[in-house]
Amino acid sequence: MTKNPKFRGFKVSNLFEGMRPPFLRKRTVVERLEDRVLLSAEPMLQQNRPDATQPLAVDNLQIEVGQVQSAYDIGSFAGYSTRVDLSNTGPGAGQNSALSGSGDLLSLNKSMINLVLDLGAGNDEVQLSTESDGRLRLSGSSIHDLVFARPTGILAIRGGDGLDRVLLGDANLGSTSLIVEAESIALPYGKSLTSSADLVLRGLSSAQVDAAGDIALDLNALVDVQGMMRAGGQVVLEASLQVQALITHSGVVVNDSPLVDGRGENDIAVALDRNTTDPSHYPLVLVSYSIVCQE
Repeated sequence: MTKNPKFRGFKVSNLFEGMRPPFLRKRTVVERLEDRVLLSAEPMLQQNRPDATQPLAVDNLQIEVGQVQSAYDIGSFAGYSTRVDLSNTGPGAGQNSALSGSGDLLSLNKSMINLVLDLGAGNDEVQLSTESDGRLRLSGSSIHDLVFARPTGILAIRGGDGLDRVLLGDANLGSTSLIVEAESIALPYGKSLTSSADLVLRGLSSAQVDAAGDIALDLNALVDVQGMMRAGGQVVLEASLQVQALITHSGVVVNDSPLVDGRGENDIAVALDRNTTDPSHYPLVLVSYSIVCQE
């Protein structure tokens, strides 16, 4: 037996008897435009499977969305943190009075509250490990190595520009929160990362493009955890791609189309080739006109 649908305790048929529901009222007006004006369309959220023959799974899903702002962005607290530039081209020990050392090895001689370690603009592969005296060490062939005591608040490692990979070794951070931002972050099998606060690993790859015509981008963000993570606070694993693109397409089909003959001096129309098969002709064209008064 089929029951009538209910709407807040009333039957739908009784609720709207003798009247037209206001939310069903709509008016659509379609006007025919002149042939010389074409319309463009706004993009929609795209979700698809690259391989339709495979089941829907995390590694077989593409979703294109807008930029997502993370609650663990290092930039949100870097302004009130101690920042150390570890790039080989950076200022070295001269950037902070608490730093000492020479060559490729630096030492931070006091414990900070919040410490941000920047890798610079190059392509870097670095490793976080623990020294025999309990201090931490961030090392890599393309940076100044740094030996330092655990901060009392937050330890942040930021990859910056370039393609960066951060390997996490055995480390007991105590009450220190760890936030890592890089294109690739890995905690290998057999390694252990411990904190009574938060552990945040953000695989982040970004690009900013200003180009004319079609472009192709190859971006990868990876967080690979095969070891052990122990945290008294939150454990956040995040991988995201961020693209800021300004792409302009020239109206090739318009440039290749002649003006319509027989028009007046100020009456301009373009005879578009609507059957073109040229791949360089963009499929959606918007032709705009400026109208001025001569008198």
